[in-house]
Amino acid sequence: MRPLLLCTAFFLLLLSSHAVYASKPFEIEIKRTSHNSNSITGELHVNGKFVSHTLELPYKNNESYVSSIPAGTYDAYLRYDKDDKWRLQLEDVPNRSGIQIHIGNWPSQIEGCVLVGTKVINSTDTLEGSEEAYKRLKRAFYAMSNPTTSPNPPDLEVFSADNPISSPDVRVTVEISYYPTRTTFKSPHITLQYQGSGQWKVKERPKLKVSELFRNTEFIAMKSELTLSDSGISETFTDYIGVPLFGGEHGYKSKNGKENWKKQNIGEMIRKN
Repeated sequence: MRPLLLCTAFFLLLLSSHAVYASKPFEIEIKRTSHNSNSITGELHVNGKFVSHTLELPYKNNESYVSSIPAGTYDAYLRYDKDDKWRLQLEDVPNRSGIQIHIGNWPSQIEGCVLVGTKVINSTDTLEGSEEAYKRLKRAFYAMSNPTTSPNPPDLEVFSADNPISSPDVRVTVEISYYPTRTTFKSPHITLQYQGSGQWKVKERPKLKVSELFRNTEFIAMKSELTLSDSGISETFTDYIGVPLFGGEHGYKSKNGKENWKKQNIGEMIRKN
């Protein structure tokens, strides 16, 4: 009886010295959705939930400093030695090192890493809202805004209150889609197909010019222009709509494409990609 009590006491002592976690993996998926000669943009999901947009270099045969990394699934770990005190770094990237997910706005700021943002402008290869996107990523990891406190994600059961300032005992994986697939939306009446560099095509209305203004976390803002001619006089009709990012009935409309985007029923749009 006594040896059993001693073993139990020893086990409890270990638990009181270190935090013990039962957790699901922290799975990041980066879906590359648009590409041109200057950049690749995409969407970052955590455990199946959309968190932010991404910006990478174009793919150039995995050349150091000028290319994004090959598609694949990578393990990752946290680094606390950078200026922002919190970095996810990918492991075992073929012939590359120091590949991380971090804050930034333009391709010129990276040499293979992945930038995050709440708004992407494909026509200028630009990310905005990068700091807010990084906070969203941290919140998804810790379920709180401040990562220097004891982490307590919703999928973790903490068996001890004594926890060091560190990342939880959870496996982090980053999956990057095999190849950029461009976004397509279908409705009962039209098919919207992304062409790259901020340009769209309406399959059923080839004379309608549609350009993308930006993508935020809710919708893709578009400007449509239709020029009609009658008796030698031309007139251009302009409209601004926001197509729900992942499809749906509720889109947005704006008078000038810059502000006051108001929710409006635009009919069912189904995203295909």
